[in-house]
Amino acid sequence: MHGITTETAKKIGIREAVVATAFYDLLHKADLVVAHNEKFDRQIIRIMFSRLKRGWVFDKPACDTMEISAPIVDLPPTPRMVRAGINKPKAPKLEECIEHFFGEKLEGAHDALVDVRACARLFFHLKSSGAAV
Repeated sequence: MHGITTETAKKIGIREAVVATAFYDLLHKADLVVAHNEKFDRQIIRIMFSRLKRGWVFDKPACDTMEISAPIVDLPPTPRMVRAGINKPKAPKLEECIEHFFGEKLEGAHDALVDVRACARLFFHLKSSGAAV
């Protein structure tokens, strides 16, 4: 999805402990965590923290732009959702939100910096419209 292979990560990536420490320090400076599909990201971070065995927790309040956007973007449920008896709007991808709210294509999606900028733009749009805290 993002084009980073295990080989590339091992060759030029940053060790997980370094990334976790930096993230942990930034996390404790933040009042709010903003993410698109925040529950997924929170679980990944919790797993990373647990591997380090330092007792770190990820307990900050969060704003999930995907959850807030879902009823506004109002995409039809997928056939799989319908088969499972779920009759609510499909969770929109970040690209779908950018298209809906700004009428633009998200070029370079799944690149971390592109996604962070798009998520921030979406969050501030949702906040200014009163949909987000």
